[in-house]
Amino acid sequence: MKVVAVVLDLGAFVAGLLAARYWWRASRVDVVNPSYDPHTGVAPNPDYEQMGWTVGTLQAIAEAGRLNAIAAKLTAAAVLLGTVGNLVGVLGCW
Repeated sequence: MKVVAVVLDLGAFVAGLLAARYWWRASRVDVVNPSYDPHTGVAPNPDYEQMGWTVGTLQAIAEAGRLNAIAAKLTAAAVLLGTVGNLVGVLGCW
């Protein structure tokens, strides 16, 4: 029974570390202007440059939100695994 508790707690530890990694990645998403040409250093059409930054910002927000959603699910898994692991260890169930 102690082995089950240790395995569950290790699962919680791994899930918690993965969640932290995804939250770190979500905080590092860069805004990129999709209309910007890195080779020439200018936007193909200057009239659309601001629109490119708006699109890039929306894409960055969507990517950060996707990464945050994964991190939240991993955190929930870590809490669940940790709680069950602790209950198994304390109560000696299973």
